[in-house]
Amino acid sequence: MMQLVYNAQTGESELVELPDEPAQGAEPEPVIEPMDAERIAALETQLRLANARIEVQVERGDFVEDVLAEMAMQVYQ
Repeated sequence: MMQLVYNAQTGESELVELPDEPAQGAEPEPVIEPMDAERIAALETQLRLANARIEVQVERGDFVEDVLAEMAMQVYQ
């Protein structure tokens, strides 16, 4: 496969032959674009908020459980 490569410094173009298949064992590193980085940051923020909500709900559930246990002790004494 041939690809046209433009050299901005010299203003010249040249054809370069590329291999038909990628080199074996060489995996390209993923490129994180700025838009993806912003999305990742937003998702991490949402995850932290969701974890905080879960923690509050667990604490509230523990409180209700303690109140019910205390009420049961008062009733059955």
